Amino acid sequence: MKSIVNILLASAVFFPFEAVSGESSSQQLEPKRASFDSAVLQVQGGPLTLEGALDIALKNNPSLAAWGHQIAADEALLEGDEAYPNPELGVDVEDFLGSGEARGVNALQVTASLSQEVQLGGKPGARREVKKARKEISTLEYQIEKQLLMSDVATAFLDVLAHERRLANAQEVAFLAEETVRSFEYQVEAGRGTPIEVDKAAIVFSLASLAKEQAQRARHTARQRLAAVCGKEQIFFGELEGSLETIAPLRSLDALLERIEDSPTVMARVAELRHKKALFELARANRVPDVSLTLGYRWINAAKDSAVVAGVAMPLPFVNRNQGPIGAAAELRDKSGKESEHKRIQLVRELIETHNLLAMEQKRATVLRKEIYPKAEATFEAVKEGHRIGRFGYLDLLDAQRTLFEVKEQALEALIAYQRIAIRIARIAALPISPDMFAEKNGRESKGADAP
Repeated sequence: MKSIVNILLASAVFFPFEAVSGESSSQQLEPKRASFDSAVLQVQGGPLTLEGALDIALKNNPSLAAWGHQIAADEALLEGDEAYPNPELGVDVEDFLGSGEARGVNALQVTASLSQEVQLGGKPGARREVKKARKEISTLEYQIEKQLLMSDVATAFLDVLAHERRLANAQEVAFLAEETVRSFEYQVEAGRGTPIEVDKAAIVFSLASLAKEQAQRARHTARQRLAAVCGKEQIFFGELEGSLETIAPLRSLDALLERIEDSPTVMARVAELRHKKALFELARANRVPDVSLTLGYRWINAAKDSAVVAGVAMPLPFVNRNQGPIGAAAELRDKSGKESEHKRIQLVRELIETHNLLAMEQKRATVLRKEIYPKAEATFEAVKEGHRIGRFGYLDLLDAQRTLFEVKEQALEALIAYQRIAIRIARIAALPISPDMFAEKNGRESKGADAP
């Protein structure tokens, strides 16, 4: 079927288009199903840039807002941390309503006292370190979530640009297929063709129309996905301002690897290790019993005298020395350290592999766009002109056109693959998504609007 498509598309080059009277076969074989109305794609709103999409997403993302509340909660706990608990007020009434000398309130004693727990072993400082590490983890998780969101927005933006280009290619194929049908119809009416050729061309036209409709639906789905990533329930933009042809200079691998240590993903694991170490130190501090100091005033009713009372109380750690929590905290600390190292190695390996892929796709996209596609286009134009004057045959022209379409498709897919990997590199190395990533001014350096 692919060869039939190529033959029929190529034939549109040979036969001059002339309108024919009456109902043509192409009109008779027009697909009867309801086509995907392009009005579905028409929405209110002006053009959307990547910078605008990123800004809207950052303002509307509920996950980022949730992490913001978590950071505020951790900050409140940290600011509210006190080195000592509140003192306790106690009132004791003794030796009343008894018998003999203790009858009524004759022997009454009333004691009012204040008790203060004094935490020893560095517990307040250890507890504060735990809360500081917890807040740091929340801050870094927020940054990780933000980086993922920006990558998702850039990917969704890229998908819309890619589907717009695929739709344009599908429309071009459908247009050529329709011209082929009408060209064969003209040949049949002129007595130089057969109806079977028209029928074959009409089938190809129907397939091309179906492919165009599918491309329209895919484009609409990509637009809906972009709107959802930006936190909107409906498509809120018109066309996109962007170009797939924007190719940035390749960063060196060493420069990217240097960023790994400062990436929020690695720093979050390091903060998690600090948190586990702080919990271990707190567990060790809890081995030391706290002291409770008491100072009070006592009224002795029988003697009509008063006195000061004082006391010191502390538990005796004969049985429980907090061995269980200390051992568990030590194991969790060591586990966190191994996980931190594993995550760093994993990111380094992923960055190296992705950087190699980016270099290959950049090379492939550049060669296809700047070398192979211009040659294929020039060859096709030369063969088409040569066929017109009789220097080349039908198969030569068919082969040149097929090569041009294949190179155009490969160039498009190479650009899409390059941009997708560039977004992935930015996520791994914690690079900011540049608002100019798909800037029109940097794209189409040599081919203009007709570049693949």
